[in-house]
This record gives sequence, C-alpha cells and structure tokens, in this order.
Amino acid sequence: MPRLFSKQYYFLAEGECEERYLRRLQELINESQAAIQHVSFVIKRNTSMTSMVKNQLPWGKNAIVEVVDYEGSSQSDQQTFLHVLDDMAKASRLKSGVKCVLGYSNLTFELWILLHKMDCRRTLDNKKQYLELLNKAYEFDFETLGKFKQEKNFKKVLDSLTLEDVKRAVKLAEAIRKQNGQNLVPKKHKGYLYFEKNPDCSLQECIREILEDCGLMGE
Repeated sequence: MPRLFSKQYYFLAEGECEERYLRRLQELINESQAAIQHVSFVIKRNTSMTSMVKNQLPWGKNAIVEVVDYEGSSQSDQQTFLHVLDDMAKASRLKSGVKCVLGYSNLTFELWILLHKMDCRRTLDNKKQYLELLNKAYEFDFETLGKFKQEKNFKKVLDSLTLEDVKRAVKLAEAIRKQNGQNLVPKKHKGYLYFEKNPDCSLQECIREILEDCGLMGE
C-alpha cells in the first residue's frame, strides 16, 4: 500500500480534554483504510493566538483553529470570550495568509463530546447539567463532571469513539447552528459570529473540512 501524504493542521486548545480529543481524532483518521491522506495535528496550549502565530507558525497560508468555550452570559465570561476573539483578530494580521478560525462550543466542550452520541437541543443553565446527559450517552455513572474529565476516565470516552461518531457530531452541530440561525440573532465581534444562547457550536466547520480533505465525510 502506498504511503499517504500527511497534511498538517494547526490548533490552539483551551484545555487538556480538547487536546486529547484532537489526538484521538488524528488517530482515527490515520488508522482508517478509507482515508486518502493522513493528518498531522500541531496542537498548542497555554499560549495566546498572537504568540502562536509569531513564534510557532511557519510562513505561508495556514489556518489555526482556536478550540474554546463560551461558558455563560455573566459579564466575566463574556469578557473572557471577547478577549479571545480580540486576540484572534490581532493574530490574523501578523502574517500574510494566516487565518484564525473560531472553533467554539456553547456552553462547553462537553457539548461537542455529547453530540458524538446524542442530539442535544436543550438550553442549559450551567455546564454541570451536561453530566447527566453524558453519563446516559456514554453509559457511565460519573458523580461529577470533574471525574468525567479525569484523564483515565476521559480516555475511556475517547476510546469508544469512531469516525461515524465524529461524522454524527458534525451533522448534529450543523443542525443546531442552522436552527439557531433561523430563530436567534447572532452576535458578531471582530468578524467572528457566535450565539449567546446555548447550545451552539462552530467546531464542526473545521472538523468537516478535515474529514472532507481525507475523503471520509461522505454524505
């Protein structure tokens, strides 16, 4: 079998769970016999988008996806999120050809994980409410969201995922965004669009693009 071309994709991940998920996705794609190319994910944490573009991104046309949460409607949460968008907008002007892409989850990254197994259109008051849904979807019985996210436990979640699950998450997230676009007025800041009301997600946009590049998305 000929060796497949490997394309690099760049991510700035907010936390460990996001990074572990992306590593698992890379593994699923590269193990697939149906893939027409392999992928190599460059994932950074504990840095800003401006720093990543300045110091860690090669010259040329590249996209960096910022995987981040919109964690609520409090003034503090909003300011934190808007600061991320400000940083992305600034970073996009530092090098010619760089595109900074928003891959956000509202209310939390756990929404994206949930969509791999279950549709979720409910508006939740806080992220802890995802625990019951996650336990049901993945057939676990974790007492807290913190335990769900612990490395050994989250690994069990990730190990259960398949490419079909990833495609399901993409399609369900797209359906949620379509519904939001029909019923809600989006916010826009520095060119980035988001919704204040959960659920919403934009991470599916880059995941779809990667799967399509690899010939894996299908219908």
